[in-house]
Amino acid sequence: MPFYAIVEATTGNVLDVELTLDEPLPPGAIAVELPGRWEDLPEHIRARLRNKAGGGGGEAYVDREETEAGG
Repeated sequence: MPFYAIVEATTGNVLDVELTLDEPLPPGAIAVELPGRWEDLPEHIRARLRNKAGGGGGEAYVDREETEAGG
C-alpha cells in the first residue's frame, strides 16, 4: 500500500504524509509516492494518519509535534 509525502518543491521539506491524495496540494508542493508497509512507518506518522482517517476504534492518538508545540 503506497503512501504519499507532500513535499515543498523548493526546499525538499516534507510537509505531511497522506494515505490518499484526496485534497488539493498546497501551492508549491509536490506529492511523492512512498512504497512501503504500514509497519515500516514511524509510530507518530501512523498516529497522525489514524487521526486523519478517524480510525482507531475510539482510541485517541496524539501527534508528537502537537505535544511538543503544546497543542
